[in-house]
Amino acid sequence: GEEIILLLVGADKQNAFYIADHIRQKIERKKIKFDGGFIKITISGGVSDFKKEINFKKVLGLADNALYKAKKTGKNKIIVAR
Repeated sequence: GEEIILLLVGADKQNAFYIADHIRQKIERKKIKFDGGFIKITISGGVSDFKKEINFKKVLGLADNALYKAKKTGKNKIIVAR
């Protein structure tokens, strides 16, 4: 699978979670034509927030860890880093 990053300027973790989960639900409902039939696609995601005392690599690491937790615990979900 591919990984993408969304930078949501001005969004706190709660709003970022809401936006990411809304995107996840939209993708989950979409049916994609493939090989004469339809397939469903799901996504998993991790959310973290940037604070002045945390560097960007740390923020990405927190989000990445949350993403892999989402994948390991059932997929098709968004996890917020603690």
